[in-house]
Amino acid sequence: MVRHEQSNDEHIVNSPNGFSIFCNITHAYDDVKIGVGARLNEVQNTKYSSGASNAMSGLKYSKEIRIDGETHKNSVALGDYVRAIWLTPSLDRLFTGPAADRRKFFDRFVTGFDPAHNARTARFEKAMRERNKLLEKNILDDVWLRGIEVQMAEQAVAIAAARREVALHLSALLSAGQKTAFPFARIVMQGDLEQMIGEKSAIEVEEYYLERLKNNRQFDQQSGRTQFGPHKSDLLAWHGAKNIEAKKCSTGEQKALLIALLLAHAKLVKQVAGDAILIMLLDEITAHLDATRRAALFEELGNLGAQLFMTGTDRSLFSALEKNSNIFEINDGLIVG
Repeated sequence: MVRHEQSNDEHIVNSPNGFSIFCNITHAYDDVKIGVGARLNEVQNTKYSSGASNAMSGLKYSKEIRIDGETHKNSVALGDYVRAIWLTPSLDRLFTGPAADRRKFFDRFVTGFDPAHNARTARFEKAMRERNKLLEKNILDDVWLRGIEVQMAEQAVAIAAARREVALHLSALLSAGQKTAFPFARIVMQGDLEQMIGEKSAIEVEEYYLERLKNNRQFDQQSGRTQFGPHKSDLLAWHGAKNIEAKKCSTGEQKALLIALLLAHAKLVKQVAGDAILIMLLDEITAHLDATRRAALFEELGNLGAQLFMTGTDRSLFSALEKNSNIFEINDGLIVG
């Protein structure tokens, strides 16, 4: 967005100083005006090893969020008005890809349940980067390092506890929906801290993690990274009926398992979101689904009461929705039908 100097869309304001997007969220009782954008802080030239410079890479922006004219420092406040869930084709390879992708995917689920989760992970990662930098520069001041490690431990335990809670809620919803057209999925968030949360108090887990960080300083210094923590956890999933790991299932089964997780997550978000509007963005959602599962998907989505945006390259796959949906055809960036 910041790389576009102008826009013909009246809802988008672009300039070299940043950009902003405005929208109205219609609730049961009122309309809420929301603006999200990026404001330019400073400009500096960044030199590359090749000797070339890229002025755009030197632009520093900060996020801005306004709700009914009031400025908010982070996106947590948006959770009171809207919860967004999305699925893209890249997630079709979720179960066979790297653990980092599954962890990020599940953390999105947690944020949908608890909007403050995203801020926790950001604070943890910031503290972890600071600790890594101190170790890299061989600054081994115990007071300084412990202060950072206390921050890491507090956030790490909160992250692990939130993940575990959401995993338990989702497991219950998945079990309740075993007779749907989508396979019953079993999931678990695999991580030492997530496991310990179910066995020990939060204070005990914090103390354990603090001690582990202190003992691992030399090892982390040599490796150049923090080797233990919630940033190493992984989402594991199984096809419940067949008791097969999701990564060993067929492409179609993996897509069906992914949709089962998505639907369970949407139901969970609806339960906890209060008056917040649920918006779902589903790109190529019908890919790899037969006619029976497509029909079941549309029925399940219709029962959610969410605002749905579905995209695909084959219009015929959405023919069942012709009567109760707005269907747009886009060609070369323009709406043509």
